[in-house]
Amino acid sequence: MKKISLFYLIAIIGIIGCSKETSEKVSNVKSTKELIQANEWVMTAYTINPGLVLSGDTVSDLFSQIADCDKDGFVKFTNYDTIIYNNGLLKCLPNEPKETYTRYLINNDSSITEYFPNYSITYTILSLNETTLIYTLESNEQNIKRKNTLTFEKRK
Repeated sequence: MKKISLFYLIAIIGIIGCSKETSEKVSNVKSTKELIQANEWVMTAYTINPGLVLSGDTVSDLFSQIADCDKDGFVKFTNYDTIIYNNGLLKCLPNEPKETYTRYLINNDSSITEYFPNYSITYTILSLNETTLIYTLESNEQNIKRKNTLTFEKRK
């Protein structure tokens, strides 16, 4: 009998140990909000589909059309539900503020709604991890419904 009891005791300890290990692994998984707030994000790609007609050419890579002074900034999602847009070192306009702010809300871990004074925009999150954020939004440019895809990388 003592061997059986010892066997069950070892089995129970093993189950408890595995349960603790599993719960520790689960608790290390970060939420969408934690992942978004963990970094400052730099835009590295911006595409639109179908492309826009600019100067007679159809352009899908909008990132290549953005001025360098707009590429050096970054975005920070704060834990106070504020987005900080830092304009970086290069200024496009002499009186351009260093930072601008908007409010945001994460919806069911799958989208972000950004609030402006008279309107809001909802971005659908396609991919999010420790180093990359990719989201899309629908727009109506040149009277055509288009899908905008923006990619951000963790700022180094």
